[in-house]
Amino acid sequence: MLWASGETLAMTPERELPRHYASLRRCVEELKALSGPLRASVEGRDVLTGEPRAVAGTVVETTLNDEESIASFTVETDDGRVRVGGRVAALEDVEAHEITIERA
Repeated sequence: MLWASGETLAMTPERELPRHYASLRRCVEELKALSGPLRASVEGRDVLTGEPRAVAGTVVETTLNDEESIASFTVETDDGRVRVGGRVAALEDVEAHEITIERA
């Protein structure tokens, strides 16, 4: 279980790209620390239809509030911008199940 109010006791050492995530919050935290153009590939579920959905594109925005209760990122795809949220996403376009981040 994730405790947004918990204190960080240990951090994982710096890792090379590409990186794979199941946790959207962890992904967004690390995206904010990375520089340069980044590309995201996301396997998940379309929030409106419930159908499986895959999106890929350049990361153009990240959102993480101070309490870490709201986390998302936006990718620019060939079809426009897509907002990606975590498990039980409701306000975003895609609920992410698997995320891969690499250099664009």
